[in-house]
Amino acid sequence: MERVEGMLDSVKVSVVIPYYNAEAYVGRAVKSLLSQTYQNIEIVAVDDFSTDSGRAVLDELSKGDSRVRSVSTKAKGANWARHAGVSQSTGEYIAFLDSDDTWREDAIRSMLYVALKENVDIVCCNVSQFSNGREEKLLSFPRSGVVVNMMEEPYSLLELPPMVCGKLFRAGVLRGFQFESVPFAQDWNICYKAAAGASTVFFLDECLYNYIRRDTSVSSLKKVHGAQALKEAERSILDIVDYYERVGASERLRHPLFVVYCLFYLDLLLRSFRIEDRGTRRTVYRMISGRVQLGEVIKALFWKLGSKNRKRLIFLGGGLPGFVFYECLRSVSRRVGLWS
Repeated sequence: MERVEGMLDSVKVSVVIPYYNAEAYVGRAVKSLLSQTYQNIEIVAVDDFSTDSGRAVLDELSKGDSRVRSVSTKAKGANWARHAGVSQSTGEYIAFLDSDDTWREDAIRSMLYVALKENVDIVCCNVSQFSNGREEKLLSFPRSGVVVNMMEEPYSLLELPPMVCGKLFRAGVLRGFQFESVPFAQDWNICYKAAAGASTVFFLDECLYNYIRRDTSVSSLKKVHGAQALKEAERSILDIVDYYERVGASERLRHPLFVVYCLFYLDLLLRSFRIEDRGTRRTVYRMISGRVQLGEVIKALFWKLGSKNRKRLIFLGGGLPGFVFYECLRSVSRRVGLWS
């Protein structure tokens, strides 16, 4: 413990903030970092082709604190911006912050302490979600307070929430691959590719990240996407599968990766429910059915949730109410003979 305390303040942490037309709130996000109890940080804010005065807000903050840098990206999209930020960061550990969210003031110190003490590649904390004036704990970890060895337990991949917020990464696990930029589910592409190069993860049940949910958020499951956007988002999971093949992780993680693959198409299915045009919905359904069978999706969902939570189908913190979606899946699967 004394060894960790002695080296703690010498380790630099980079925090990457992609922002697009975030003039109204990006300053609040940056200030939540400037007020951290851990001071050895650099803030790399990446302008994703904003048309408002967000860059001016960042430039003003950088004048008062040299730890703040505002840079640009060569291509449009949140993941391109994140990649540009990681490429220009110099920290030994890297965290992300969306421009409308905040980190709690002791977040970086708490997570870095765990990373150094336990010598893990990824620290994952819990997240407080703020929506319509209410605060709720977003995640439920199967295991917390222990080091999970992903090399020895391949299915631990399924315990990793597919979101970049609320995580501290050893810089090395984010290097060496491009972040695929798609209309949504961009976080999947980063998290699961980083997991392929990670040996250990630590789940910290304390809520250290504040997720401010807005109806206009790109990540909102309530946002209606067309068939083309859903098709483009598919690149995220296909790129993950291809990456696992390239780095030689597909054999070791074949089964849990297939579960992730099925869960991704379940996410697409949930989003397609909000498309009003029947013809467009049918196009999306054909695309999904061509990739994965309903029975496999249901099996994957059961793997993800475990026996105690199979009737609590709360997927990624959103979508249909759990019991409604459970009844829908049960009804459909019974009709096609997939539910005993």
